[in-house]
Amino acid sequence: VSASILWVARFIDVKHPEHAIEVAKRLKADGYDFNLNMIGNGELENQVAEMIDKNGLSDCVHLLGAMKPDKVREYMENSEMFLFTSDKGEGWGAVLNESMNSACAVVASHAIGSVPLLMQDGKNGVIYKDGNLDELYSNVKRLMDNTELRKEISRQAYNTMLKEWNPENAAKKLLNLSKQILEGQKKLFPYKDGVCSKAEKFKNNWKK
Repeated sequence: VSASILWVARFIDVKHPEHAIEVAKRLKADGYDFNLNMIGNGELENQVAEMIDKNGLSDCVHLLGAMKPDKVREYMENSEMFLFTSDKGEGWGAVLNESMNSACAVVASHAIGSVPLLMQDGKNGVIYKDGNLDELYSNVKRLMDNTELRKEISRQAYNTMLKEWNPENAAKKLLNLSKQILEGQKKLFPYKDGVCSKAEKFKNNWKK
């Protein structure tokens, strides 16, 4: 089954574009039909291009360069899977919001700031332990093998953004929270999930 996979970031160390190339290398070796589009530029771009050439991936991995946000969004909406390979240097990672809102099935590193707040492993996305390339690949492979699971995760990702993290809902919650603060209420953060819920502290080893 063919699949369109997307990676969007600057080509720098913290984003680990080489991890996406490793996934592509293993997918091709295992005989999968796929396309990996990589959007962005940066200091590692030439190195990544060399990796693509060295591993014979030019037929399935495409470096598209930097592009405007609306064009990136178009690629997201036409992709089935999104790889988010950054490490703990990624403070939030807005592309997670954007890719989930585009109904991509996201496979993301646990160390990214937004991941524990937006994603539920196996429900609206798939989380792997940062730096564990075997786990990253096994999760991608699982989604490649199970089209229905991939579609269900995509639906749940979109619903998470639509119902919990949409601008209208965020505005209502923010106004309500502001009102509580102005009224001097002691018990704040009335929302369990989504915008204006309490952000817990996460240690980098929260993913076992």
